Amino acid sequence: MYKKILNFLLLGTLILLFFSACPTGLTQNNPSGQGSGGNDVTIKPAEKGVIKGVLKYDENYLVAYIELYKKNKEKWECVDSTVSRLQDGSFEFKNLEKGKYLIKFTGAVATPESLGNFMQWYNGKSSFDANIINITDEKGADLGLITILKKSVLSVQMPKHTFSPTNPKDVKYTVSILNDKKELLAKQSFNIGKKSSMNPTMEYLTDQGSYYVKFSYEGINENTKEYYDLWLKEEAGHTPENPAYTVTIKEEEACKVNLEGIKLIQPYHPKGDIKGILQQHDGSSMKAISTEYKDIRLTDVFLGEKRILEYKTYASSQSTEPIILRCYYKDGGTAVFSKDEASVITYEGNGSEDVTYTFKYPQAKIVNFTMKHKADNSSFETPYKFEDVGRYYVSKIEFTDPKGQILYTIRAFEDKKTVNFNAFMPLGHKFAFKYLEGYLSEKNEHIYLNEFWMGKQIGDDFDDSCIMTIEASKDDYDLWYPDVKIKYSPPSYGGRYKVLFSKDKENGKPIDIFDGKILLAGDYFVNIKHEPGEHGIASTSPELWMSGRDKFSLNKADGQKIRFNMGEEIIRIEYPDTAQSSLNLKVNDIYGDYSGHIGQVELYKDQKETPFLSLSSNKDFSFKHLPQGSYYIKLTHIDTYHGYEFWYNKKLDKENAERIELNGTESKDLIVNRPYAELSITNADLMIRGSTYDNNFFFARLFKEDTDFNSSDFRYDHGIAFGAKVETNQYTPVNELYLAKDSNFLPFDSQKHGRIFPGKYYLGFYVGERFKYWAKPFKWLKMDGGRASLTDKLEEASLIDFGVDEKKELPSEDIFPMAKRSRYFNITIKGENIAQIPNIERAKLRFYVPRKHNPDNDFFVESKETLNINGAAKEKVYHPAFVISDKWLLAIKLGYDKIYYFKGEQRKDIVNYFTGEFTTNRDEAYEFEPNNSHINDYEVTIKNWKLLNKKE
Repeated sequence: MYKKILNFLLLGTLILLFFSACPTGLTQNNPSGQGSGGNDVTIKPAEKGVIKGVLKYDENYLVAYIELYKKNKEKWECVDSTVSRLQDGSFEFKNLEKGKYLIKFTGAVATPESLGNFMQWYNGKSSFDANIINITDEKGADLGLITILKKSVLSVQMPKHTFSPTNPKDVKYTVSILNDKKELLAKQSFNIGKKSSMNPTMEYLTDQGSYYVKFSYEGINENTKEYYDLWLKEEAGHTPENPAYTVTIKEEEACKVNLEGIKLIQPYHPKGDIKGILQQHDGSSMKAISTEYKDIRLTDVFLGEKRILEYKTYASSQSTEPIILRCYYKDGGTAVFSKDEASVITYEGNGSEDVTYTFKYPQAKIVNFTMKHKADNSSFETPYKFEDVGRYYVSKIEFTDPKGQILYTIRAFEDKKTVNFNAFMPLGHKFAFKYLEGYLSEKNEHIYLNEFWMGKQIGDDFDDSCIMTIEASKDDYDLWYPDVKIKYSPPSYGGRYKVLFSKDKENGKPIDIFDGKILLAGDYFVNIKHEPGEHGIASTSPELWMSGRDKFSLNKADGQKIRFNMGEEIIRIEYPDTAQSSLNLKVNDIYGDYSGHIGQVELYKDQKETPFLSLSSNKDFSFKHLPQGSYYIKLTHIDTYHGYEFWYNKKLDKENAERIELNGTESKDLIVNRPYAELSITNADLMIRGSTYDNNFFFARLFKEDTDFNSSDFRYDHGIAFGAKVETNQYTPVNELYLAKDSNFLPFDSQKHGRIFPGKYYLGFYVGERFKYWAKPFKWLKMDGGRASLTDKLEEASLIDFGVDEKKELPSEDIFPMAKRSRYFNITIKGENIAQIPNIERAKLRFYVPRKHNPDNDFFVESKETLNINGAAKEKVYHPAFVISDKWLLAIKLGYDKIYYFKGEQRKDIVNYFTGEFTTNRDEAYEFEPNNSHINDYEVTIKNWKLLNKKE
C-alpha cells in the first residue's frame, strides 16, 4: 500500500507539470459570468484562513493532487499544493490570507482504477468557469464533498511562441472548442503583454467525441484593429501515435480531434518572410536613382498576420544620394504615399520561400532643394554653434502631406553644412516641409528650440502657402530660411546706434543688431541705445523703446513687440518731439593733462542718485535728445592713479550741485571749469643739479589723504610730483618749487604750472635720482598754525587742506633755513701713512640718509665727479636734502657697484676732521651731523685704505 501511494504521488506530479496551463500563474482573462461554476453550490463557512473539502469518485474516497490558485491583480498564481488523504479523501489549506481562490484537481492513480488520469477544476469545466472561493478576514470555506467526474480533457496550447513583429500594443488571444458540427461549445480569451513568455493554454473538461479547435487573434496594430482566425490542422505525417499539428487560415482544411482521456495539443504556427521590390514607373531598378536603395523585407511573419509594405526614406546627415520618398504597396502594384491608401497583406505562406510583391513608383524626376536666407538670397549654411546655447548645431527637415500632417524626417543636418539635398519627386506631387533646428545636448540628445514651416516664419500656422508642387519644367526649388535684414541710418552726431532685439523685455538676452545684419524674422522688443564714437565730440542720447512701427518712446513701459517679416526691414529711428533738447559741455583743461580729457561725465535727471546718461574720455561733450526736466552734471577727473569727482559748477558735493532746466526743445552750451588748487615754495634759493637722464628734479610728492603707505600696492609715483625744472647734469639756481605739469616740470610760470584737485594731502620729501618704487618719504611736512617744519614720522605729518581754486604757498624760510641754504660738502679722502690711496681717483662720494631714520629706503646723494688722485673732491656737492636734514652717512662708490662706508670718529677740536676706516656694512657706518652751517670742507683719513685694492 505504501509503495502504491508513493507511485500515485509521483505520477500525479508528472501529470501536473505536463498538463498545467500555468505552472507559475494563470494569466487568462475570465469571461463574463466566470466564477459561477458548472453547478450551483453552497459553500459552508470554515475557521479563519482555511479551505477544506473531501474528494470522492464513485462513492469511494479519492487520492488526488490539489493546486490552490490566488488572484493577484489580473493574474491567478499558484500559491500552494497538497495531496488528499488516502483514508478519507480530505484535504486542507491553512493560514490563508483574505482573497479570491481557485482549486484544481489532477491524478494518475485512483481508486477505483476505472477513473484513470483526470483533471478537473472545482465546480467547473475549466479555469474560466470554475467556482471562485472567497476568503474573508473572519472565515474560511468548507467545500464539503466534491465528486470527481469521469470526463475527457482537451488541453490546447496557443500556437504562437513569438509575438507579432508588428508589436501590437494589446493582443487578445481566444481559443474556441467546437463540436463536429462547428457549433461553439466553449471559449477562453487571454490578454498577454509583449514581455510575457508564456504560451496560454485552455483546458476543457468534456465528453469523448470529435472536436474542432479555432484560434482567434484580435489586437491594435499601429492604431488599427487587426483580426484573423486560425484553425487546427494535422501536419503531414500525423498519426494517433505521433500526433503533429499546425494551423491554417482556411476553414475547410480544419481537422477534427478525437478526444478520449486527456489530450494535449501543441500546434506549430508557420512563419516566413515577405519581400517588397520598389521599381521606377517604367519597371527599371531604383538602384539607378540611389545606390542606398534596399528592397523591403519583413521577417518572421506568422501565418494569418496582416502587414503593410512600406519603403522607408533614409534620412542620414551624411548621405548625398537622392532621396526616394516613403511609399506603400497598393493592390495592383502601385506605390502610394499615404498609409491610409496602402493595401493590407495577409501572409499565407508556409515559410519555405519568400512571398514577393513588386510595385512601381509614379513618374518622377530628381529635383534639387536648397535652403537660402530670405534676408539676402544667399545660401544657408548651418552655424557651428546654436545661438547662445553654445552647443553643436543640429537640424532636420520633416516631410508632410498637403494637410500639414508630419510623415517622417526626410533629411538631417549637422554644423557647418550647406542645407541642400536631391529627391526623386513624383510629378505633380503636393507636400510641405517643416524645418527644426537646435543643438546636441551633453547627453547626445537632439534638442530642437526653433521650428517653422518652409515659406513661413517661426510661430506661423500651416496654410496653403506652405504647400509645394513638383513641376515637370522645374528642377531647382528654394527653401527659405525665415530671416530678415535690419537696415537703419547711423546717428547724425557720431557713434552708432546699438539696436537690441529680444523676445522678453525683462529677462531676455538681447541681440545687438548692426546695420545690415540679419536675424530670424519674428516678433521682438526693440531697445535702441547710443554708443559714442571714438573721435570728435563725445555725444550720446537716451535709450529708446519701439512702441509701434516707426514709433519710439523713452519709456520702457511703452515698449511693444514688433513683427519683423522675412526679407528686409528698415527702422527709421526718430526721437519724440518732446525730447529735442541738447546740452553741450566744454571742459577747460587746467590740470595739464596731455590730452586735456576729463575721465567721465554723468548726467542726472530729476535726481542725483542714478545717472541718466554718461560719456567718457573727452573734453567736449554733447547730450542729445533730452526731454524736459531738471539736470545735474557730475564729472570725474582721472589721472594715472586717482579719480576725483566734482559737480557742475565746481562743487565738491552733490548737495551743492547746480541745477540745469531744459524744456525738451531748447539747447544749452556750458563751459565747465574744473576745481583746482596750487602749491609752491618761492624764494627757496637752492642750488640743484640736474640728473644725467633728464631735467626734472622731483624733490617731494603730494599724497591723498586716504593713501595707505603700508599697502603692498603703494608706490612713490602714486604721489603728485613737486619740484622744479633744472639743467641736465649741471647745477642750477632754483628759486621756486612747484607741482609738475603732466608728469613734467616746465620753466616756472605762476599761471601755467601744475594743479591738483582740491582736497587733503600729505607732502613728503625724497632724496636721490633713483630709489625703490615702494620707498616712503624720508621727511614729512608738519604745520603748526602758519609755521612749517619737517618731521621723520608720518603720524606727526600734517594734512594740507586745499580749497576750491586755492593757491597755497609754503614759507620757504621755515623749510629751508637761510643758514643752511648754501650748504654743500667738499670732502678729501686721505690714507694713513701714504701720500695717495691707489685707485682713489675712481671713487665718487656718496651721502646716505641713516637707515635708522628710514629703514625701508635707500636714499643717497652722489657726486657728479670722481675724486682726484690725491683724494680731493673735484666739485662742491649741493642738494636740497642737505638743507632739510643734518644727519648723514659718508661713503664712496668705487667702480660700478662697490660701496664702502666710513666708520670712525669726528675730532672734537677740529670738527671738520674725521679719522677711521672703511666698511662694507652700512650698519657700522658713522652718522655725522654738521654742527656748523659755515663749515663745508671736510678731511677724512682712512686707516684700512688697502681694502680698496683688495681683490675679491
